[in-house]
Amino acid sequence: DSTKQKGKSGFSTRHATEIYLIRADGSGLRRLTFSQTYAGSPVWSADGRVVAFASEHGSGLDIYQRPVNQSEPDQPLLKLNAPPLVFPADWSSDGRYLMYYRTDPKSKNDVWVLPLFGECKPFAVVQSEFNEWQAQFSPDGKWIAYVSDQSGIPQVYVQAFPTQTGTWPISIAGGIQPRWRRDGNELFYLAPDRKLMAVAVKTTATFEAESPRPLFETTLDAFQLRQTYAVSNDGKRFLLNAMIESSVPPLTVV
Repeated sequence: DSTKQKGKSGFSTRHATEIYLIRADGSGLRRLTFSQTYAGSPVWSADGRVVAFASEHGSGLDIYQRPVNQSEPDQPLLKLNAPPLVFPADWSSDGRYLMYYRTDPKSKNDVWVLPLFGECKPFAVVQSEFNEWQAQFSPDGKWIAYVSDQSGIPQVYVQAFPTQTGTWPISIAGGIQPRWRRDGNELFYLAPDRKLMAVAVKTTATFEAESPRPLFETTLDAFQLRQTYAVSNDGKRFLLNAMIESSVPPLTVV
């Protein structure tokens, strides 16, 4: 349904936006959520058994989880019941941390982490007067890549985790949507001209990054709050969420 509505949180959504699952070969499409309002920004758990997502169950946009086999109903992970709005961004490979970004009237978009153990008390990892979003854990969980507009344009940065020591710039002339290769030795991002870029990195005792190099041109939508592509484990294949050109011939009206 393309009719927009404004939910209780004030977040403008399309009616009954839901999350669906589909196999990599394009078969087996099935519905995962039944919020009847808004469910979006899904992220997988490392074992592939659970999906975390933003949903409007009450008076705010909160974070819930649901097993892929639908054996249980939606369970709240982070429930604020009021602004700020929160959207999940990534799940650490050990399953201990869920990274998300939240809105704030003073600091705009900030990157936060929800520990899924102990007291489960959220804490900010990147918070400033600028916008920070699209954060991703490195495969070993010791680094995060994120986007910030602190330089005047969106750029990709890397920061240590969970200790916030040091920040390393990755992109040169602008960049968004960072993704890690599974072995942690390469970072990908989308340049302003929509070229997909690759950066060789080292994440041993300290962090080192080489100069970005272009891989190929894309038609990805740059104006998204989430990554619009995925990378295979070996970094040799990419799944792109791109528009397909219509085969319908143009119509000329005189």
